[in-house]
Amino acid sequence: MVVGVACGTDSRVVMSTVEASTQTELTSQMIDDSAKAYKEQIQDMKSEMSANHQFDEKIFESNDEFVKFYTGLPSYKVLKIIFDFCASQVKRSTKLTQFQEMMLTFVKLRLNPPH
Repeated sequence: MVVGVACGTDSRVVMSTVEASTQTELTSQMIDDSAKAYKEQIQDMKSEMSANHQFDEKIFESNDEFVKFYTGLPSYKVLKIIFDFCASQVKRSTKLTQFQEMMLTFVKLRLNPPH
């Protein structure tokens, strides 16, 4: 970096070069270890989120209020009867179970979300 300095009434400008640098105690191994730890932490959090937010049968088995809210049906027992009756007609995708696909259909019919 070049710095110009003018002193008092003297019109001369003194030019000098100043070197700037930063020092850190981190090694590349420490950075790599931190990055690996953060990636593992992110993966753990993603796994925890997906485990807690799965829209599967277990959520509805013990909570008739969820069934009523999402489907309009009075209970899990009624939902299960309808599912068992219609299961052979539910098309499977690679990611969702038959129950999840059926529930998405019920949610769409009940709540009428825009997409």
